Amino acid sequence: MAASFAPGLRLGTSSASGNDFYVDFGLASTSVSGFSATSFQTTLNYQRAFSPTSNTSPFLNAGIGAMVLTSDSDTFTNTVVGVGLGVRSLVSQGHGAIRGEFRIDYIGEDSQGFAGGTAIGLKLGFDLYLK
Repeated sequence: MAASFAPGLRLGTSSASGNDFYVDFGLASTSVSGFSATSFQTTLNYQRAFSPTSNTSPFLNAGIGAMVLTSDSDTFTNTVVGVGLGVRSLVSQGHGAIRGEFRIDYIGEDSQGFAGGTAIGLKLGFDLYLK
């Protein structure tokens, strides 16, 4: 198991009912001893906030997407399916939220022999709501 930092960008909708949809993009690159690899991941997600009108609300989300890994010599594409559980706290009169999420993603097998596996993550971030 290895820990890593993977910045991301989330674009989506927000509703008063707590039913939200978003696309999550992530990009990570590493270079060690002359070997380099870049990973791009995108998922389409549904999120349900349990108390959407309160200042602090737990949420549950699920998504499906793809991960593309490019190394010096190969490119691999894998499916990604995951679920997350977290909490968000509204700030600035509801124009944004600070969020924390525990997420489990399964990365599927590809045709080049990568067997797939489970990625466990802790995501921290800020949502900006354009009202």
